Amino acid sequence: MKLVWGLVFLLFLLVATCATAQPTFVQGGFGLEVRRFPGEPGNNVFDGTANMVTVGGGGFIARHWTIGAELDLGARSTVTRTTSVTISGVPRAMQTSYTSRRRGASALIGYQTSRHRGVQMGYYVGPSAPSWAST
Repeated sequence: MKLVWGLVFLLFLLVATCATAQPTFVQGGFGLEVRRFPGEPGNNVFDGTANMVTVGGGGFIARHWTIGAELDLGARSTVTRTTSVTISGVPRAMQTSYTSRRRGASALIGYQTSRHRGVQMGYYVGPSAPSWAST
């Protein structure tokens, strides 16, 4: 699966053009999501690290202003805990796996700076609707 997302990202890089000359654009990114919750480290079953991929698109509504939408496609993280249980005087190991995944959708408005020495910065803000699933 990582290879597929890597190839998609490479495809985006190969077909990308100068965004300031385009009325619309498609963007993508990937990263590492690190989730840590307060409490005892041995008891936090939803702590985890997972890859994340974002895809989005938008358009320029003025020279420096954009609007767009973005999807966050987080990967699953799984934590396994082993507990010793005695059944009829015989100790047995029970394993329990906890899986969690976070996804989200955002509506964004952004401001693009002018190009300076080949670098152009973008600042985005907007509401996000996260979705958290755990099993």
